Amino acid sequence: MNDDKNNVVPIIVNGKLNDGKYNKPKKNHQDKLPSKRFNFIDVLLTLLGIFLIGYGAYGIITKDKNKEEDIISDSNTSSNSSEVTNQNSNIDVSKYITFNTKESYNIFTPEDINLINSGAKASDMSLNFKLSVAARQAKKYTSNSNEYILQSDLQESIKNVFGDISITNASFSYGDNIYVYNQETKRYYLLDNSNKINLDYTMYHYIKQEEIDNKLIIKYYIAYTDTNKTRSWTLNNISLTDVIDSNNIKDKFNNLKYIEYQFNKVYDKYYLDTITIK
Repeated sequence: MNDDKNNVVPIIVNGKLNDGKYNKPKKNHQDKLPSKRFNFIDVLLTLLGIFLIGYGAYGIITKDKNKEEDIISDSNTSSNSSEVTNQNSNIDVSKYITFNTKESYNIFTPEDINLINSGAKASDMSLNFKLSVAARQAKKYTSNSNEYILQSDLQESIKNVFGDISITNASFSYGDNIYVYNQETKRYYLLDNSNKINLDYTMYHYIKQEEIDNKLIIKYYIAYTDTNKTRSWTLNNISLTDVIDSNNIKDKFNNLKYIEYQFNKVYDKYYLDTITIK
């Protein structure tokens, strides 16, 4: 490739047309290449140069365009129930701690509530909380109309959310779901629960998420509104002036108390570390 480059004769040299004689030893007329052959090579090299320049320019333009598209696709996103405030955060761990009305009623034990009012390590939370959070993410199987979760899958979910912590296999419940553990099959079976939870209120939430250094902070703002939509309250039964629903919670979230979940980054994963009501 270097040899071809060295053999190329520039078309223009010092502002003058190079007809093949410039800076070359003079030869007898009969030793010169026919002018028609010289012009063909010259034109061929010129076209090749134009092609390479054009191809290089296209590559640069395409690269810049792709870069711009990546930035656009990584822009801030917001909705009626959540808002990501740091565009560098691509890891969705909010699904671990986003509960519906029934789940929020019993996924925390009374002892859990006391702990997180002053700030608690996730590893110190109740076994019911840890198993329930993990089970919501674990794969479900069905056999003879019986739903179950494999012990190995539940342990994997525990690891994904909390990191390397040890748990005891036991029964647990969240919402209307009650699971019992079977030592022989190493499975958690979902019981047929006829006693459904009936609540006279609806929970609404709004999430703000921010990544700071190697920590991911999720603020989980919560409001409860009675079925008749006549009054609302927030965590710790604190009354609110406004009646909150899905249409206005984004505008009213500053009046709400929230649960702050802090996830610590370890390599490329985030693990739940602390939970605090604020």
